[in-house]
Order: sequence, then C-alpha cells, then structure tokens
Amino acid sequence: MTPFLLLALLQTAEPPIRPSAALGFEPGTDSMLADWRQVSGYMNDLAQRSPYVRVDTLGRTTEGRPFLLMTITSPVNQDRLADIKRAQALLADPRRLTDGELEDIRAKQPERRASWRTRAILRTPRSRKSAIPSRPSF
Repeated sequence: MTPFLLLALLQTAEPPIRPSAALGFEPGTDSMLADWRQVSGYMNDLAQRSPYVRVDTLGRTTEGRPFLLMTITSPVNQDRLADIKRAQALLADPRRLTDGELEDIRAKQPERRASWRTRAILRTPRSRKSAIPSRPSF
C-alpha cells in the first residue's frame, strides 16, 4: 500500500466516539457511574463504526441482560478469531502437542497477544470510577 493511499484512508476514516460524548460525562468523574444501557450502547456503537471492534453475547447475566464480550483487533484477525481461539486452547496445555505442532501454532498466532478483561459495574458508595476506561490499555 502506498503512503499516499494509506494517508487518504486515514483521513477519511471516521474517528471513534469518545466515551464522554457517549455517556454525557467524563469517565472517572466523582459520583458519576455509567449504567449497563450506556456501557452496552457504547460498545455496540463502536462495533458498528469500526471494523476493529466486535461485540458478541456470551450468555445472560443473573438480571437477564446480555453478557457481552468486546474484541478489539485488526480486521484480518477478526476474520480468523475462531482459529485463534482454537489455537489458544491448544497452547493452554501444550503437553498434547508435538514440538512441530507447537511451533506451527505459535508461528500463526497474531504478533500482539490478546488481553481478556472483564468489568463489573458495582453500585456501592466506594465505587467512584465508571465502567468504561477513559482510554484503552494494551
């Protein structure tokens, strides 16, 4: 890809909406906590706007709400998530693999390793932070 084409693509790409614009307040503001509807709405909005974001429902919470998983990775990796997950499951217990199989799986994994995180929204007097981080951490 030529540098000019890449620059043109970057300039025409719509920037993601900031958490503060979606929530109506800056995450981390004292006594301000995003509710489930705001958090899930923000996650789904990002997924609709960006090919780098995908939101899946893993099941239901005890309150009957969808339990969501947000995956942020390149579009190439989005297309091969099932293969990446299958390989990660094999790498979790490599004793079942030969040395050749192990090296083959490692060679096909994304360069940047995934970080799986969950967030809970707690409504206690001590809970001061919003459920959405102000910027992603890698």
